[in-house]
Formats: sequence, structure tokens, C-alpha cells
Amino acid sequence: MNDVPQEDPSAITPNPLIERMARATPDGEDIVELRGYVGSSGPGTVRLYETLSMSRYFEIPRAAVVGSAYEGDPVTGRAKLYVRGSTKIVWARSLTASVASRTHPLKGFSPTLRGGWVTGHIECEEHDGEVTCSYVTDLPE
Repeated sequence: MNDVPQEDPSAITPNPLIERMARATPDGEDIVELRGYVGSSGPGTVRLYETLSMSRYFEIPRAAVVGSAYEGDPVTGRAKLYVRGSTKIVWARSLTASVASRTHPLKGFSPTLRGGWVTGHIECEEHDGEVTCSYVTDLPE
């Protein structure tokens, strides 16, 4: 015997977040989930800190966010932002100048730091079903 109560199949409705994201991407574009803590943001971007240490964050164009949800309490919990997969975002990490000079990904390159932030972005490419991503700094070449 099946002790699980059966619902009337006609009463099953789509999740409103799924419906909203599907309407926002009618072309079927991939949507990615980014998790973190929303910080001070500008009118055109959302800043999403990876951790509460606030040492790394993403800057995401608001127009690319097609949905959001929170883990637990919306005031203190982590946010889950659903972003169009093709969106270029900025990833930044807070470093002291001396640490940045030792750990910068471009050997022999001495970056000019503004306010202790080195910024860049992640670019991903798909070839034959495999995705390869690399970090690209936003510093001049």
C-alpha cells in the first residue's frame, strides 16, 4: 500500500521563480546560480560578496539577473542570484599591494593598484562539450 497522499495532478503548478526565469530567457540561454551576500551596489550593478570576509566579490549587471532567492533568513542569509550564462561579470579580490605583487597571475607584470583592488573577470569557452575557464585581469596589457 502507498501511504503517501496523492495530489490531484491538475493542482500541480509551476514554481513562480522558474516561470519568471523562463520568461526572461525565451531563447533558452543557460542560467547560472551565483551565491553570496549582497553588498552596496550601484544602480546598474549588484555586488555579491563570496563570503562574509568581503575579500572577494562579483559585480553583476542588474539587467542580467533573471531571478533571486535566499538561503534561510533574507536579511542575514546568502543570496542565490540567477544570471544569464553569457553575462560578463567582474570578479575582484581585495589584497594589499605587497601580497598582490607576489601573487599576481601575470609573472613579471607589476600592476598599478587603486585602493588595494585588483579586478578581473572569468571567461569561459566551450569546445566539444568541455568548458574551460580562465581569469583575465582588467589591468592594461
